Amino acid sequence: MNELKLFFRISAELIKVIFLFILFTALFYYGLSGMDNVQDYLHRYDEPDSEAVKVTRTIDVGLHKANRNDQGGPRPLSRFFEFIRDGE
Repeated sequence: MNELKLFFRISAELIKVIFLFILFTALFYYGLSGMDNVQDYLHRYDEPDSEAVKVTRTIDVGLHKANRNDQGGPRPLSRFFEFIRDGE
């Protein structure tokens, strides 16, 4: 009989721990979700005061024709080496 009481006591404690874990996980999730919604409404960047030039396209510099794939884009390995070289 003692073993049965011990089993129920341990089971009750386990259910409490699982319930608290789920509760705090949900609170954490909804807290992060609420903070994300607040951040969406903030204006992050100010408009430039002076006349700014809008960049419309980029020019590949340093990528040779031999480093391009059939579709004209850079090969992934050459992009990796550029990433390592530039330290980005």
